[in-house]
Amino acid sequence: MRGERQQESGSRNKHIPLPKFNNSTNSTNSTNSTNSTNSTNSTNSTNSTNSTNSTNSTNSTYSTYSTTAANSSNSINSINSINSINSINSINSINSINSINSINSINSINSINSINSSNRNAKHDKVTNR
Repeated sequence: MRGERQQESGSRNKHIPLPKFNNSTNSTNSTNSTNSTNSTNSTNSTNSTNSTNSTNSTNSTYSTYSTTAANSSNSINSINSINSINSINSINSINSINSINSINSINSINSINSINSSNRNAKHDKVTNR
């Protein structure tokens, strides 16, 4: 009995590594996915396409509700996005193009309703607070 209990205890305390998805397609609730396509609720995804609710995504395309996205294209409601294109409702975006309702954007082009933007070439720029 004691030997059996020790085996059970050892199996319960065994370390289970986090899942890592490489080249995944249509992944849902994926963690640390790489080169994922159509991922939903992904965390730390790299080179993801059409990701939704992604966190810390890099080089993502068509990401929605992304947080800390870098080099994202067509991101919506992104926070702390860098080098984003066609971002909407972005906060703290850098080098964004065609951003709408961006806050603290730097080097933005064609931003609308931007606040505290620097070095902008803003056509149709409204409600700008320098």
